[in-house]
Amino acid sequence: MLEGTNAIRDALTTKLDPVYGLTTIHASLRVFHLAAPPSPDEEEVKAATYAFGLMALGKFVVRLPAEIAEEELPRLKATLITVYLIHLIGLKLTHMTLIFSR
Repeated sequence: MLEGTNAIRDALTTKLDPVYGLTTIHASLRVFHLAAPPSPDEEEVKAATYAFGLMALGKFVVRLPAEIAEEELPRLKATLITVYLIHLIGLKLTHMTLIFSR
């Protein structure tokens, strides 16, 4: 199943115009990120789904011409910072779990 969804995502990111794809996936990711997961048990699923969308975002970014990338990257700044902070928090929580489980 995962291979199939990856194939669809990758096909879309190679076939769509990179500017259109980037702005569309970025807007969708922002809305998705703000929405609460259906249940607390599904937070991990939501995080994995968000990561899946971020991979598509990255695939569109690398296809942008340099001059357009310079214009678009500042618009992505808040999303990229959020992703970085979520990653840091996840690393710290994992590290703390390892420390306290000893």
